[in-house]
Amino acid sequence: MTAFHDDPTPIVDVNNHSAADHAANQPQSQWPVGQEPWRPSAHFTPKRMWMNDPNGMIYHDGLYHLFYQFHPDSMIWGPMHWGHATSRDLLSWEHHDVALYPDEHGTMFSGCCVNDRHNSSGLFAGPGTSNLTAIFSYDNQSLGLATSVDGGLTWQHYRGNPIMPAVKEDFRDPKVFWHAPTQKWVMAISAHRECYFYTSPNLIDWTFASAFSGGCTVGVWEVPDLFQLTDPQGSTHWVLLMSVNDGALAGGSGIQYFIGNFDGVKFHWDASQGARWLDFGPDNYAGSTWFDEPDNDKLYIGWMSNWPYANKVPTDPWRGCLTLPRKLQLFDNGQGLEVGGFPKVWPTANGDTLQVLELSFSADDGLRQSHELLIKGQPTGHVLTVDFEEQTLVLDRPQALRSMFKDARMPLGPQRDLRFKLIFDNGVIELFDLQTGRCISQVSFGPKPSKPQPTP
Repeated sequence: MTAFHDDPTPIVDVNNHSAADHAANQPQSQWPVGQEPWRPSAHFTPKRMWMNDPNGMIYHDGLYHLFYQFHPDSMIWGPMHWGHATSRDLLSWEHHDVALYPDEHGTMFSGCCVNDRHNSSGLFAGPGTSNLTAIFSYDNQSLGLATSVDGGLTWQHYRGNPIMPAVKEDFRDPKVFWHAPTQKWVMAISAHRECYFYTSPNLIDWTFASAFSGGCTVGVWEVPDLFQLTDPQGSTHWVLLMSVNDGALAGGSGIQYFIGNFDGVKFHWDASQGARWLDFGPDNYAGSTWFDEPDNDKLYIGWMSNWPYANKVPTDPWRGCLTLPRKLQLFDNGQGLEVGGFPKVWPTANGDTLQVLELSFSADDGLRQSHELLIKGQPTGHVLTVDFEEQTLVLDRPQALRSMFKDARMPLGPQRDLRFKLIFDNGVIELFDLQTGRCISQVSFGPKPSKPQPTP
């Protein structure tokens, strides 16, 4: 692969598409703009068509860049592109043209973005603060690379793609970061029911370092992420996120994580901590963190869906929603360390489709307490039950919705007085335990509304 550096024109531009090309192929929505049911106001959704995994998140020049798996011609999963949006406040998003299109090697599966400030790849004019590089997987499981010098608005595919062939089934979703102690780039990548680690001096030539497996190995592993968090006592730990498609805690797909150490070559899992689940609801999958987050936080966002029903969600003219961006933290809840978190920016209720509720429960008021949460636009409410005896919180969906969606169960913390914050955003629910950092993420849509009538 080193020979590719000898090519005087190592970049090929394939961004020769336009939004009009896709608009002609898109199915028409029955809903006028502004009358779309179930469109959340605080949670990110594409303007139209299909979205799944968020990928390539990077903070650059005052903007949070969000890329995502996108099918611009259908509301059903299909040939993948990278959609693109940016935000300054993590609540309001500006949509941009498609960032990465399929090329002669295949369609654009998940990946990541980094800033190659020292021009280690040799693909830029020199060192700089805007040497954005995307590393992604193709649909045939090989890996590709693209670069941008205009702040992520346009991208050029590397002429030497693919930079790595598929080495195993389900080999995809690379996540890359700079490991300062070894002065190398490190890649974590899923490989069926393992996570492989590779190292590189230049983002192009990669050397296998080690493999890791553990925890839930029922389903296929996807979308790894490896990063550091500090515990309440000030000690630093490495956290490995792994999405699992089938066999998750709430059924279907979900995200497990491992806490341990990483020496630049191998991840050493602290098995005494156990493999844990990042979310106790059914709708948080394929999530990852931002590169270069400005406050040195680990800012996370996930896809709010679950593969058994992702293609059936009744939204129109789009399908797919993301969690609020969360600041991840380590919590000590009396049974070892846990990864939890809260929105980096809490939304404000708008009195209409967005509700933000603060809920308190005390064991002194009874060992089992149930409250019906009446959600605007739905004929029956969600029932939230706190059972101090069983040490469990249960969030039931309305009866009419249970054929498609499972209820969610979350263990309570050790406190006798509990505090929660619930965000309901027009069919999208995120419930946070304010003391333990645990969360339930759940989508919940009422009966399909009748077709809108023309405005006289």
